[in-house]
Amino acid sequence: MRGRSLIYPLLLVLGLQPLAGWKKPVPPGQILITPDSAARLTDRFTWAARQSTLPIFAKGYWIGYSIRRLMGEHSYMGSWHGWSGRPEQIEPTIEYLLAVKIKGEPPKRPDDEILREAARKALDETERKETPERQVLKEIGIFLRFFPGSKQSPSLIEISDLKLAFDFEGLPLVWLGSAKNDESVSYLESLYRTEAAWDKKEDLLSAITVHQEPRLVIPFLDGALKSNAPLAIRGQAAEGLGEQDDVQAVPILRRVIRSDTSSAVRERAISGLVEMSRPEALDLLIETARQAPDQELRKEAVRGLAEKASEKVGPSTARAAFDEKETEVQRQAVEVMAELPPAEALQVLARIAETHANPEVRRAAIEALGELEDPAAVTILIRLIKGRF
Repeated sequence: MRGRSLIYPLLLVLGLQPLAGWKKPVPPGQILITPDSAARLTDRFTWAARQSTLPIFAKGYWIGYSIRRLMGEHSYMGSWHGWSGRPEQIEPTIEYLLAVKIKGEPPKRPDDEILREAARKALDETERKETPERQVLKEIGIFLRFFPGSKQSPSLIEISDLKLAFDFEGLPLVWLGSAKNDESVSYLESLYRTEAAWDKKEDLLSAITVHQEPRLVIPFLDGALKSNAPLAIRGQAAEGLGEQDDVQAVPILRRVIRSDTSSAVRERAISGLVEMSRPEALDLLIETARQAPDQELRKEAVRGLAEKASEKVGPSTARAAFDEKETEVQRQAVEVMAELPPAEALQVLARIAETHANPEVRRAAIEALGELEDPAAVTILIRLIKGRF
């Protein structure tokens, strides 16, 4: 995949010219729609493969379908292809292209216009909201690119929110409609088992992890962790367990943290714990920060606790105690303090993290506490996470 991290906060530079190296996404040369969107997903893929004998598929093609998953209202999955601010350079979204093909007419308003309005609203609200981002169901597209003669093995697997533009490179798209999670996971697992190239296996593992279906995804990821797969695959599986945010993942992550032979995989397991909201995951993170025999692993766990504590310091509606210039000075002072011996820095950083009026300065202090190699810093971070201050 072009981006290994699958879920992004909305990162837009609104009204500015595209960055250097920006590539204009090319829509599909033609879109074919499955005649039976209620058929089994495997049957729809069989139908799509039969279409590949048509002349328009001579240079390759995409097959796509969608699943539904809960995401932050202002979070998107995939690639944002930039916008110059000029209407003639607005890129059509996947949803827009499909609506034109299926319904014969575009939506009342272009989806990308609606998206930009949502982006502006999100950026405005970020400064004043204290509540967690609202979770909504979104349509996520899974796109597989095939070269001529490679009907069974895709050359590329991409994931994208249907409300984003996507680069089909001018190749035709065969659209299979929406799929249930169990059908999609089963199909992708079958591709994973038969695929020989590890880089494609990594893409397939990412696509499977996107599904919010712990009963299916967790056993698959556990199997990948127990296999002889390369470190990149096993590390990705460990972190992917955290994305499922299910209590069944915790004992598996504990096993990885305690006994996996690779320090890189163990550290990815810590990242998985940080992704989780389950109290059992927090308990394991605290246990690791305090008791892990590996010093580097303890450090990673403490940084994870600092990240969790930092999440507690949300944007404030109260006016900051300092103007922008003074805030930067305060942040720099915190960074300098972090370089002092822990005994000198600890209590001052704790006081700043717990009481400073400016949330940005508090975050800086929390990050600094996460870098201190002192058991007392762990206690302070736990206190911040649990709100006891």
